[in-house]
Amino acid sequence: MFLDLCRQFKEENIHQFKEKFSAFAATSSTPNGNLCVEKLTICAFLTRVMHGEKLDVEFEEEAGVMPLMSAAKVWSSLEGAVEKEMFKNIAQLLLVQKWTLQLDKYLETGVKCHGQGSWSRILMDFDFDGRTGTMLKDRWRVLKKKHKV
Repeated sequence: MFLDLCRQFKEENIHQFKEKFSAFAATSSTPNGNLCVEKLTICAFLTRVMHGEKLDVEFEEEAGVMPLMSAAKVWSSLEGAVEKEMFKNIAQLLLVQKWTLQLDKYLETGVKCHGQGSWSRILMDFDFDGRTGTMLKDRWRVLKKKHKV
């Protein structure tokens, strides 16, 4: 069941993923009542990543914590439970980096020049300190939501 859940995540079948996650969480109790903690934590991580593009989904009590920020928090609790190199690589991808005014200006200029959605082209024009196209897209959405662009 856990592998099927991971497959649904990989194939981006959000509806099937939600169903499989609910079933997995419900059946992950052992006869003595202990949960398969590591697998449930990985599921929590995948759930947050799956919702990473949605600004209206919150997993934390603190308002404004985006799903990917929450995913980073969950991922950090998995250190030692997953292969060391994989942990390091994913942690680096999830690293929440502070956006400067200069980076916001680069992003705004890039969108004016190439259009919204051309994140890979924008990345080639400016130095975004190792950020990915998805990070640019997320930042653009935040700026739009705050009416700063």
